[in-house]
Amino acid sequence: MSLPYIATKNIDNRCPRMKDKKVGVPYTELQFRTKVRKLVEVPYTELQLKCMFKRFDKDNDGYLSRKELTNAFSSFGSSVPLWRALQALWQADSNGDGRISEAELENLVTYALKQCYTIK
Repeated sequence: MSLPYIATKNIDNRCPRMKDKKVGVPYTELQFRTKVRKLVEVPYTELQLKCMFKRFDKDNDGYLSRKELTNAFSSFGSSVPLWRALQALWQADSNGDGRISEAELENLVTYALKQCYTIK
């Protein structure tokens, strides 16, 4: 699928234009970058995952509940976030209280890294 040619006004003449090889229709660098960005999948880093999980602690009690974990995995793009949350609890909850504490967060991040979630 090729992008349509969009006529732009007041565009800098130095702005490079790429050509779609199939159709020969030029498009701007921004359109080209957008098209390429969709093809590149960059995995989350450990620090990014840790910060994202902390952000989902909505009640600020220092623990991540099953519901908060479900919301987090849903935001990562998991097709079955509840199942992922239950698996994460099983993997990371070392004291068995049904919540992820600050001390157990490393285990949770390790589990999430194994799932290979990517930035979209």
